[in-house]
Amino acid sequence: MINVLQITDTHLFSDPAGELYGVNTRQSLMSVLQHKNISGINSDILLLTGDLSHDETEESYEVLKSLIEPLGIPTYSLPGNHDARVFMEKRLENTTNDGIIHAVHNQWMFILLDSSVPGAVEGQIRESVLQKLDALLEKNDSAKHVLVAVHHNPIKVGSAWMDRIGVQNGGALFEVLNKYPSVKAVICGHIHQELEARVNNIMVYGTPSSCFQFMPQTPEAEIDDKPPGYRLLALHDSGKIETQVHWVEK
Repeated sequence: MINVLQITDTHLFSDPAGELYGVNTRQSLMSVLQHKNISGINSDILLLTGDLSHDETEESYEVLKSLIEPLGIPTYSLPGNHDARVFMEKRLENTTNDGIIHAVHNQWMFILLDSSVPGAVEGQIRESVLQKLDALLEKNDSAKHVLVAVHHNPIKVGSAWMDRIGVQNGGALFEVLNKYPSVKAVICGHIHQELEARVNNIMVYGTPSSCFQFMPQTPEAEIDDKPPGYRLLALHDSGKIETQVHWVEK
C-alpha cells in the first residue's frame, strides 16, 4: 500500500500577509501541514494539483518549497490557471514541464497532466498530451494500477459557473482513460470543494483548497464557510482506494 497526500489550490503570495477572501493563504497552508503532522498521518507521496501561486511570482514557489521540504517525501506538481509555469518549473521538482509527467511507486503509476491554458481560466488538455497519455498507458508494464491527477475538474460538478471553466475536452480525456482497466481514479483541484463521482469504472475525486472553499451547486461563485482541507488516499496493491478529506478547523 502507498499513502498519498493531495494538497491543492494553495494560492500563495510572495507577501507573507497575502490574503484571498480574508484568508491568509500562507498561514492556512501552514495550518494544513501542522494538522497533518499533529494527526500523525503517514504519507509516502505528495501531489500538488495546481493554483499553487496566486501572484505568479518566483518567490511564492520558493515559499511553497520551503514549507513542503520538511515532509521529506517525493513530491510531484502540476500547474493550474493561476500558476506561472516558468517559475514553477524553476523552483519545484517533478513538474509537468512537457504537459505530462509520470512516476511508479509500488504497484501504482501516477500520471500528472497539465490542463492549464495560458491566459485562460478554463482548462484544456492538449491533443499532443492526450497522445502521450495514450501511448504511456498502452505500453505500461511497470504498474498494475494508475492514478491520474489534473488541476481542472474533468467532469461537471453541478455549479454552472464552475462547469464553464473545467476541462473543456474532458470527454476526450476519458475516451483515452476508459480504454485501460488499470486506471482506477482521477483526482483534481480547481473546484475548492469536495467531490466524489464515477465515470464508468473510474472514480473522480475533487479536493478542497488549502485556503478557502466555494459553495457547491450554485449558478455563480459564492464563498463557503467550510475551513481549509486536504485529501489522503490509501492505495492498496489490489487496486482498492480508500480516501478521506480532512478539514482543518479555523
